[in-house]
Amino acid sequence: MKPFVLDFETSIGGSDRKGHRDLSTDVYTIIYGTSSEDINITHSFLGGFDRQLPPDIGDKLLASDVIIGHNLSFDIGYIYNDRFFREFSRNGGLIWDTQYVEYLLTAQRHSMSSLAELQSKYLGKKIKIDRISKLFASGIGADKIIEAKFRCKRIWDIYNEYCIGDGVTTYDIFKCQYAEAKRLGMLPIIKVYMNYLLGLISIQNTGLLIDATRCENILQDFRIKAIEKLEEAINIISKFWMDERLPEFNIQSPLHKSAI
Repeated sequence: MKPFVLDFETSIGGSDRKGHRDLSTDVYTIIYGTSSEDINITHSFLGGFDRQLPPDIGDKLLASDVIIGHNLSFDIGYIYNDRFFREFSRNGGLIWDTQYVEYLLTAQRHSMSSLAELQSKYLGKKIKIDRISKLFASGIGADKIIEAKFRCKRIWDIYNEYCIGDGVTTYDIFKCQYAEAKRLGMLPIIKVYMNYLLGLISIQNTGLLIDATRCENILQDFRIKAIEKLEEAINIISKFWMDERLPEFNIQSPLHKSAI
């Protein structure tokens, strides 16, 4: 496996920070590297990267076979049409989203873990710098911090430390998650879900063409068959739901179905 850490810091188009869904925003800092000892940052001082990877970073991406990141649907949304990312995808490149993988490793109990939470869990301490996080939360994005490089030297230094820390810890968390997934025999299912996530990212960026009439007809047929299958499913599951400490099985409960 040839991993490549990728993380973006962006401008902020509004209070809701819609990210790649907001065309007014752009990438101003790219965090990238091939290991925790090789994390680099590149800033744009000329109005953003226009949602394109610089050639030197793109070449490094093409030399890898898996992108490591946290909440990658946000980051990949910016470069979905970038020529390097498109070639990476055509070559069979994979992704490892530490946030989504944590959801799978915790038996679907923790769906939106923050990078700071994973730092505490896997690395023993939170490394995220609150001062920069608070600037982002207040609507001050990477573009504003870069503009103030010479006016606010201390903030600029802290921002660079923040970026390097994100890259290093994302890679280190990946290593811990990978070892745990391998121990549990979960690498195959994680690969399936990462490809599923790539599919969702594609739909978010290109839309999805559907035949609405046919879909409605299929849905009606499915509802009828689902009623017929519910009783059959309950009979099958009852053999595995015998412990008297368990509540009555509810097939409509996501928690019960997840446990099965």
